[in-house]
Amino acid sequence: MTTKTEISRIIRKHCNECYGRSHSVDECRGSPVCSLHKYRLGVCRGTTKTELLKTIRQHCLLCGGSPKEVSHCSSLVTPAEIKCVLHPFRFGKDPNPNIGNQKRGTHLNDFYGRN
Repeated sequence: MTTKTEISRIIRKHCNECYGRSHSVDECRGSPVCSLHKYRLGVCRGTTKTELLKTIRQHCLLCGGSPKEVSHCSSLVTPAEIKCVLHPFRFGKDPNPNIGNQKRGTHLNDFYGRN
């Protein structure tokens, strides 16, 4: 399961790549349509993980133009080489959601004696 802190760091990394490494992302004034601007510093107090994921989805829709383009996004060259750090989150979902559920399921299976 990806944590809220990890997602906020991923957003910050994307902002650094967008704004350019030679400039401080703190100084970014942001485009009026950039949904990630308020999260550019990697600080996401007062927001939930779900809100961050939906914000990434909004950003990807603006970048791609349509849900179809987002689903066919070419930012993933190979599984080892990703052009855009937001690519795994482009659907507004946690790409690793079941890790926590698997652990909970294991405890329940142990409790009920299931394998």
